Amino acid sequence: MGKAVTDAFLSAYTFEDTCRIQIDVQAGGTLTQINPFIFKSVAEAVRIQTCGKGGAFVWSSLIRKLDRLHARYKS
Repeated sequence: MGKAVTDAFLSAYTFEDTCRIQIDVQAGGTLTQINPFIFKSVAEAVRIQTCGKGGAFVWSSLIRKLDRLHARYKS
């Protein structure tokens, strides 16, 4: 799923979040077709937003959050 564990994590996290959004939308009724242009531009948007670093861009902040909320994972 990625060149590194950080990229694989970001892909899995994004996929899970996308699925949750879809389920929430479906609970409200029928899905609306998304313009194909949006799909084509998502990869470029992610590349720009992460400065080309992929999962490495967010990994340290996620570890800090984990340390803050569930520090017991270290033991």
